Amino acid sequence: MNKLSAHDKRKRREKHWVGIIIHHTGIGGRKVISEALWARLYRNITAYLGAKDKNYVSAHYTIGRHGETTELVDPKEYEAFHAGKSTHWCGYHRRIVSDWNRRAIGIELIGDGNIHEYSEEQYEALIDLCCYLVATHDTIHPLNILGHEAISPGRKDDPGKFFDWNYLFEGIYHSVQD
Repeated sequence: MNKLSAHDKRKRREKHWVGIIIHHTGIGGRKVISEALWARLYRNITAYLGAKDKNYVSAHYTIGRHGETTELVDPKEYEAFHAGKSTHWCGYHRRIVSDWNRRAIGIELIGDGNIHEYSEEQYEALIDLCCYLVATHDTIHPLNILGHEAISPGRKDDPGKFFDWNYLFEGIYHSVQD
């Protein structure tokens, strides 16, 4: 995994992470995209999310079409600005909580899950990363691995209609069983 720490970050304000939020970057609007363009999109969006600028948005990780993964913001120390205005039930807190930037690790999948299916390599990298994060942060329950649409209903639609939740959770289950 690559690491990119090029910008200022705000210290995490919550004691424990309680979830993982899966996003899509919403790029790649063409129906057919060449491998070279996917690679360029990965480099560009990773650089954008790692940049220090006035529009500061980020995520903790990006995952490209070939499973390449970059840590943008170290989740051991910092929150990332990926969730925006957000609320959702949290079993850890036993109540509805808001501001999931402070409560969840953000993962961006390169692409638009409403136009393209994600690659098997992306799912495998996502499964591995989720398993690692759940093992590393014992306060993250797999039921709090959510899409952006779950914490921002009506405002966000990612990771998109082509995201295969069954594939993800079966992969996590089988990884834990091994």
